Amino acid sequence: MKVIILIIFLMFLIVPVCFSDIDTDFSTSYVCTDLEGNPRWGAKAIIKHLKDDPDDIFILIEDGMGYYSGFEDEVSWASVLRFKSTKDIIRPIKAEKRVFNKARELLVIETQEFDYTDKKILCTRQDKVKNHEITREFRFSSDPINRLALSLYVQKLLSNGIMEKRVDLLTADPSLVSVDIKVINEEVIDIHNKELLTFKLCLDPNLGLLSIFKVFLPKAYTWHLAQGGFAWLKYKGPESSPTSIKVLIETKG
Repeated sequence: MKVIILIIFLMFLIVPVCFSDIDTDFSTSYVCTDLEGNPRWGAKAIIKHLKDDPDDIFILIEDGMGYYSGFEDEVSWASVLRFKSTKDIIRPIKAEKRVFNKARELLVIETQEFDYTDKKILCTRQDKVKNHEITREFRFSSDPINRLALSLYVQKLLSNGIMEKRVDLLTADPSLVSVDIKVINEEVIDIHNKELLTFKLCLDPNLGLLSIFKVFLPKAYTWHLAQGGFAWLKYKGPESSPTSIKVLIETKG
């Protein structure tokens, strides 16, 4: 059962961006509500291409604020992801997230470093309130993806006509979970007073011998445009854990 609890932690927000190896800065924003429409938090993200970087790196910067599972009071956060983008794949290189309280006092620092030579990920979490640090290392066998890179990765799959892919998803707790990303159907959705044809995808944990327990897991879904740049539009599912609030996350424009 502990394995199941770790696995379901993956089903939380996906950073919504439409990205295609841009040469100029790209920005977007999105909001999260509970299923009754009550606001929880909002965030914005910007992607920059570091053209002068010898490794041809992109960075994604996310700033958010509001109420989020795992914190009793309102928090804000700033995340930075360094990643590489090719025609076929998105590869996260390093990520850092800093979480603050309303007084802008630092609560937590989380870092993730991806090593593609040795196929491992080094994660650290510094709790500044409790003065405690945890370090964990994971080895991956499929493409490794974290939260910030997930929608970019899915967009790249759709751009290459790939409807299903198994990945190793790094969650925030942290843990590394094998997940099948699947297009389950095309669906017309109404968003921002427009009817849009989308691909509906499911994040399906690969439990191996424990697959019989899938019936007990809450479902998580995400919607991407079914044409053009396959932009992310919407997410519906648990915010962070099996017992966390179910939420709806949508782009603002």
